[in-house]
Amino acid sequence: MNRKFLVLVLILLALIIFLNGITENEEMAKFNPLELEIGDTFAYLNSEEKRVVLNYEIGDVTGDGENDMIIVIGEKSGDELLCHNIDVVLYDIKNDKFMDTKLKKYSGSLPKIHLKDIDGDSVNDVIVIADLENVGQKIRGVSFVHDMPKEILNEKDSKGIDVSGTILDGFKASLKLKKLKKEAYIDLSENKGNYITSGFYMENGKLRTDKTAVTSAGISDIDFVQLDNQTGIRFVERIKGFDNLDIIEQIEVLMKYENGNWVIIEVKGERIGSL
Repeated sequence: MNRKFLVLVLILLALIIFLNGITENEEMAKFNPLELEIGDTFAYLNSEEKRVVLNYEIGDVTGDGENDMIIVIGEKSGDELLCHNIDVVLYDIKNDKFMDTKLKKYSGSLPKIHLKDIDGDSVNDVIVIADLENVGQKIRGVSFVHDMPKEILNEKDSKGIDVSGTILDGFKASLKLKKLKKEAYIDLSENKGNYITSGFYMENGKLRTDKTAVTSAGISDIDFVQLDNQTGIRFVERIKGFDNLDIIEQIEVLMKYENGNWVIIEVKGERIGSL
């Protein structure tokens, strides 16, 4: 009796697995994204610009419970990694239509797509991160809720905390963190031997050059942090001194999108500490 019952259970399990397989195959048959490969010419938009597919991802970013196809396109010359005029296009598979975001001033190489809920509406947004030649990165973010593309992280937002400053006598530098409306000072004496050898400083700490502007070298090491009901963005902003090799500070920044604006919630540097 027990053996017969066991055989019956095994037959029922096999039948369930078989029927589930049919259902999954039917669902896969209904799901028909565009057949694209990275490097293909993207000819689905009425545009005079010739752009190619740089990357793509599948996921629901409109909030309707149906998968969409997110495609990153851009202008590319030959085998060069650097791409210009990068844009994000959403292909609504269910309704067979396209939405173009028309991003501006977006260039970089090897763009990666991340689907994260940045604005806290419980629907994933599209975040694209592209690499730059100077080890930096550029990031953009778009929301597609209600079939209305909205850029929620633009060129201005992605520039970090907007740091400038001046290198001073005495092996030190002053910084202005514009978005924080704060100032800070950095002690550069740790590298005074190299500065003297390079001809930037005299041994008594007096400057020997008029190239004393401190500038931001851009952001890098972009990462995502899960906050209460949304995803925040963390990155490192590198601060450049006398030349491109002279990185005098690396500032870690955590920010979140709130009421239509980006709010900086944490800032800390290797030399200036927490602000």
